[in-house]
Amino acid sequence: MTASKSIIFICTENSARSQLAEAYFREQAGDRFMVASAGTEPGQIDPRVFSTLEARQIPANTLRSKSLSEFSDHHFDYAVLLCDKARQECVHQLSATEILSWDFEDPKPKKGQKPFDVVLNELSERIKYFLLFQDK
Repeated sequence: MTASKSIIFICTENSARSQLAEAYFREQAGDRFMVASAGTEPGQIDPRVFSTLEARQIPANTLRSKSLSEFSDHHFDYAVLLCDKARQECVHQLSATEILSWDFEDPKPKKGQKPFDVVLNELSERIKYFLLFQDK
């Protein structure tokens, strides 16, 4: 089965929240969706992203920080904006049937692994509900 729908997760740096969302969504959706993530100002992925995903045995080997401009010629079924700043900066640059705004706190300024675990837990709940409604 090939992906019949597409989704992109966007935050400012594409270095934490959107990477976690991309990896988790891909793991949960399998081949039902083409999944991507991007940033308005891409930066290096925080190493704690990989630790968080590894602890849950979620593959992260294909993750890389990408600019939203890499997807300028692609139309997505869904675009999920994970922070207010990205929403303000890129909403007019997107080509998507539906644009969703899921504002999550950036875990990077906080110390330790726990903030990343918390964000992934919150993302996983939102993604599970999203996918549940896709199956109806």
